[in-house]
Amino acid sequence: MIAVWYFTKESAFLSSKKKLNEYLTTSGTVTRVSLNYSGFVSTDQYNLTPIGPSAIPLLPEHLVTTGYESSNTSGLFYTIEIPGTREQNGGVQTSAGNEYYIVYYGIEEPFGLSSRLDLIRDLIGHTFTFDGTHSAGPLLM
Repeated sequence: MIAVWYFTKESAFLSSKKKLNEYLTTSGTVTRVSLNYSGFVSTDQYNLTPIGPSAIPLLPEHLVTTGYESSNTSGLFYTIEIPGTREQNGGVQTSAGNEYYIVYYGIEEPFGLSSRLDLIRDLIGHTFTFDGTHSAGPLLM
């Protein structure tokens, strides 16, 4: 299961992070999980072309996430913040605001994070698009 929450207002993003943090810490076990993508090359087990640092040079070497395990589900949360862009168009400067995401990759397996961590790591590696201007980190600080 993959879920993504998108925000354009920082206040809504921070409020949602806080509420989600409160829920997670009271309904399950929360840990800090660092995913290592140094030298990452995935197999073609998902019928995808193998990828690695040369194919996706912007995949971070490490992605720090928040692990969550409960009696119903297990998975990883992380956040992404993308700064707004400024464009100069015919002398008129326009600005698009920041974008914020809460991302969850999970499984419907109680307390099964450790047994599926490699699978979730590979799924994130295949779908994560990172840019040097983006900041990514755990849901819980």
